[in-house]
Amino acid sequence: IVIGIALVSIPFQSCIAIFRFITGRPSARTRQFIFEGLLFLAIVSQFLIYAYYQWAQEIQVQGKYLIPILACPLILFFSTINHIRQTRFWLRYRPAMTFGASAIGVRVPLLALFTGIAIILVHVDAVRRFVIPYYHPPAQVLGLGSFVELDLSDPASIIRSKNLDIEFTDEGWQLKTITSDSQIELSPRFCDHFLSNNLISINFKSDGDGILQLFWSENKRFVARRGESSTIAKFQAGENAVLLAAGTGNCGRLRLDPTNTADQLMLIRSIAVAPMSITRFPYYFRIFKAHQAAN
Repeated sequence: IVIGIALVSIPFQSCIAIFRFITGRPSARTRQFIFEGLLFLAIVSQFLIYAYYQWAQEIQVQGKYLIPILACPLILFFSTINHIRQTRFWLRYRPAMTFGASAIGVRVPLLALFTGIAIILVHVDAVRRFVIPYYHPPAQVLGLGSFVELDLSDPASIIRSKNLDIEFTDEGWQLKTITSDSQIELSPRFCDHFLSNNLISINFKSDGDGILQLFWSENKRFVARRGESSTIAKFQAGENAVLLAAGTGNCGRLRLDPTNTADQLMLIRSIAVAPMSITRFPYYFRIFKAHQAAN
């Protein structure tokens, strides 16, 4: 509310200033208008700079990017309220509740009352929707669909491999890593089995310990951001069965790094994918219903 009123006031005052200039009645508040315009530019510049450096991330609606210039919207807000209080229309028709006799009773301005109530409700809603779930996450219901096994016997299931030797057998992929950065990029048709949230099961045999890593991307380069575009699992020598949670969004490319160890023998027996749903439960109280549905 504070930021909205502060930002709307400057374009509105600009229109009034232009109209008064055209009609030959220049405003006597030129210096104050210039100062408020500089505050408005500071707010817009801060927002654009934050958006530029956080282009790949969601800009929080709470307005935390305005914290470095918090004084600017506050000054604009109180200045706008002061301008409204000084208008003839407001002085004549301002709504108020009177307690007691009309001449000597106590008058309570309704605008200040409604503004205070609205600010309190917005802050309570923000605490319930963001602060409390952050420190005390609500319980969630997990739903899991059927696993679909990928066909590992088809050589077309792999687009390219790097730093490893691979052989297709009846048991699966027989791998021998050359360096510690072995990579297998899977066929894009594997993305047909991926939804917004997935559980991936990989069964394999290894002659040593290592770390397996899975990457997903939307037709872009792969980035090692755990939980956002990659996930890892540590394994030991012998038979292994790992489960990896992956959220792909719009899946375009998939890459599997079987291990981070050179000269290691592995036999990947199966890779299966199952869709997973995550639903908030129980539904906690909200004053304003969120527009984003849980996946």
